[in-house]
Amino acid sequence: MRLILPIVLLLCSFIVKAQTFDVDTLLKNGPVSEQINLVFMGDGYTAGEQGKFITDVNKILDALFGQSPFKEYKSYFNAYAIKVISAESGANHPQNSTDGDGACNTQVAKTVDNYFGSTFDYLQIHRLLYPTNLTRVVNTLAANFPLYDQAFIAVNTPYYGGAGGSFATCSDHSAGREVAIHEIGHSFAGLADEYWAGAQYTAEKPNMTKEASPSLVKWKNWMGVSGVGIYSHSGDASWKKPHANCKMGVLNAPLCKVCVETFVERFHQFVTPLRDFLPDDTKFTINSDVEENLEFSVSTRLPDPNTIKITWEVDDVVKAKNIESFSVSSVDLGVTSTIRATVKDTTTLTRSATHEANHIYITEWDITKGNVVTGVEINTKASRYKLSVYPNPIDDVVKFSYTLSRQVPVAISIVDQSGRTIKSLVNANQEAGSYEYVIEKQKLPLDAGAYILKFNFGKTSMPVKIILR
Repeated sequence: MRLILPIVLLLCSFIVKAQTFDVDTLLKNGPVSEQINLVFMGDGYTAGEQGKFITDVNKILDALFGQSPFKEYKSYFNAYAIKVISAESGANHPQNSTDGDGACNTQVAKTVDNYFGSTFDYLQIHRLLYPTNLTRVVNTLAANFPLYDQAFIAVNTPYYGGAGGSFATCSDHSAGREVAIHEIGHSFAGLADEYWAGAQYTAEKPNMTKEASPSLVKWKNWMGVSGVGIYSHSGDASWKKPHANCKMGVLNAPLCKVCVETFVERFHQFVTPLRDFLPDDTKFTINSDVEENLEFSVSTRLPDPNTIKITWEVDDVVKAKNIESFSVSSVDLGVTSTIRATVKDTTTLTRSATHEANHIYITEWDITKGNVVTGVEINTKASRYKLSVYPNPIDDVVKFSYTLSRQVPVAISIVDQSGRTIKSLVNANQEAGSYEYVIEKQKLPLDAGAYILKFNFGKTSMPVKIILR
């Protein structure tokens, strides 16, 4: 689940000892290993300004979790502040930008001994405020909070500026909180600017494309909803964006539906709504002459409002819905039975065609009754499955990955709409762990159209509809 940039690992291999700082916990909703961990570091805050640093970061958090989709998924996050001490207060300003921004001339030139070397005029763009000592940034994270998922640099300057890149950067300007949210659109969600930033920044991204057909554009499921359409960029009309007034283009505007969806899908890549389950693998004996209830439960991470749906099945028959605890009578179980809890997030914040397929979380208990002298011995083996298929529709390659909590027979095949198996992809006993496959479309002798990618994990079948283009 933890996504640590490769550069971190590379640089850390050369570190003997990095400086450590105090770390404050600002928001905690669960263990570090199970949450999205936001880590803030200050630059240009002296030892006497650490209280201001914490105040500034809390303002960012209040702004972030006051807006969709962060307010709905706040329970998925932790937030921490590394109290980095700079020798001097503020940010550098060499006053050497070449982008024609008049603010460069009105802002006083300044040289500051700050810890990460944060400066305006980065790459000679005045408002591009970024830390120049990235080695120190990486080392500080590695030494103080290596399991971060998104790092921020809060720079102690009242002037407007910020940047995306690997680390979102913002200032203490009155618009700084909005800049921070905009910048993590780049750093965390991989979103493009929806203002024209220049030809060098164009690429196919969730909110940028050259596709102009309403029936084919990547945000077609949102067309006509809350202003979503196909809008041309001002600098090159061949590049399109989904909205005329989105935070990725205009500060103080909300994120458009397309960008909200992108964030939600990203949240689910890091964190599952299924926290835990009981019982784990276990063995116990009950009196064969007395009916006893067997108790099962799952613990879920709930958005606000709650959009998590739970389905309980006994031997493929639905018995209960939307409860975290479920009981079944021992006399209702056969010699072998399977209890299954399926957890899904049914949020309306995403209309992604792959959301349901990519974010199904299943826990199973395989139950076997054994004869013993004093009663009936019950053996349970718990399993948990997480499945992801992407991209979908498929143009060049299809990637699928899954996680197994224990050894289980795995069979994966492609099935046509009539149910006929066309190609077997995997057929093996696999150990607990994570598996990922990348298959080129040209190696699938299939015509364009709709198919079923069928996953069988033991007794559990998980069909996923795929589209080949």
